[in-house]
Amino acid sequence: MKRSLTPAATALSVAVLLAACCGGGGGDSDIVFEDEDPERSEQSGSVVVGGAAVAAQNGVYANSNVYLNAVEKVNPPGSDPELCRYRFARMNLAGSDYVMEGDIRYQPGTPTVRVMFVTISNGTRTTDYSLDEPVGATVDRTNDEVDFAGARLSNGTDTITLTGSIPMRDDRPEGC
Repeated sequence: MKRSLTPAATALSVAVLLAACCGGGGGDSDIVFEDEDPERSEQSGSVVVGGAAVAAQNGVYANSNVYLNAVEKVNPPGSDPELCRYRFARMNLAGSDYVMEGDIRYQPGTPTVRVMFVTISNGTRTTDYSLDEPVGATVDRTNDEVDFAGARLSNGTDTITLTGSIPMRDDRPEGC
């Protein structure tokens, strides 16, 4: 069964994209993001979530076959800078039905994560978070992953920290 971003995470992503495209009007209409659900990879990932207001969301989210999209290079009109983007899914919380999925965007040729959206859900409860500052999040191209060392994500009322790594595909565009 394929999973996709929750409606709230999708809406948040669309809002960010529309803002980057000057509200969606008058922009270049040929900018297309990969909208396919992430597919099973052969790559492992593991992150520890801490500090969640919902204590059941804290713990180790991992998968030996993280679901990933291809990394794509995007530069919507009116945005600066150009970004590399991919989605991940099916990072499972050990001993729980909570699952993490998200969207990571980073600058080509740098270790800087510009924005990241994460959704943690268990079928009855869904919480969306975003990384607003790149502190604690670093792109490691050599090891095909994004590393987290206490990166803080928030949703306006709740803040979590991530420590660990989320893989990315190795067949990336130049600079990504």
